[in-house]
Amino acid sequence: MLAVGARNFTLPFSAYGHKWQETIAALPRTTLKYLHPLANLSMLIAVAVQFIYLVLRPQWQQAWWRVGATFVVLFMFLGEAVWEGEPSAASRVLLPMQFAFNVLVPSGRWWVPVLLLGNLTLLTGYITLDPIANEGYELKGDSALLQNSAGQIATIDFPAAWYAIEHDGARYWMWSPGNNKFVIRNPHAQSLRVQIAFNISAVGARRVGVRFKGNEIWHAVLEDQGTASANLTNLVLTSGNNQFEFITDIPSAIVGSDPRLLAFKLGDLKATLMGKEP
Repeated sequence: MLAVGARNFTLPFSAYGHKWQETIAALPRTTLKYLHPLANLSMLIAVAVQFIYLVLRPQWQQAWWRVGATFVVLFMFLGEAVWEGEPSAASRVLLPMQFAFNVLVPSGRWWVPVLLLGNLTLLTGYITLDPIANEGYELKGDSALLQNSAGQIATIDFPAAWYAIEHDGARYWMWSPGNNKFVIRNPHAQSLRVQIAFNISAVGARRVGVRFKGNEIWHAVLEDQGTASANLTNLVLTSGNNQFEFITDIPSAIVGSDPRLLAFKLGDLKATLMGKEP
């Protein structure tokens, strides 16, 4: 089962500071087709302005200020799970703080710059509606886990015969012609804990299992066109390459006008690095 609430809270401003580091590091990769670092930057600035205004101008008699103050405290303690990703969930979680800010900022031209800075996300919000092109997976976690001190990064590789990635909005998947695998590379000398989520859809009734380090860690018996979801927790990645194998018991088949041999598809693969092993 998933550890509900894990990584949602942490030390004051710790995860917020990490999000700043990740956003600044991503800014050089910004292109016209990849504007998400700018969206993250506008969000980080906006919530900071809202926070500073509500802290520096307490208005205990105002109900909206008391609502905002509650989310000011929440803002301080939000954890990595809320700040990570593109788009981050933090701006949605802290939306009442933005409402309170907008209600309480005084009218007058001197306050216009403050009001604009606190609402920068209105200018970049459309960016977060565009799905991010990826390589068939999302790999998330604290920046210190995603990259080691030498600059080597954690990766997921598909060395076997997966077909090309396909998209439908924010959903993504890859078809497999049969037994297959992927590899998560841990760049650290120390082992890492990882949480993996995905869904499997089948062509023809079949059993699909996942093996890791020689042991089956998940399986599903699927009907034709059936789908099953997996949430795998407390997996330990040793230093270097860690192979996950997909094993199915029924041969692949051609479906309709698609000339490819299809067995199952791996969809919405997400791996979250949770921490280092002692």
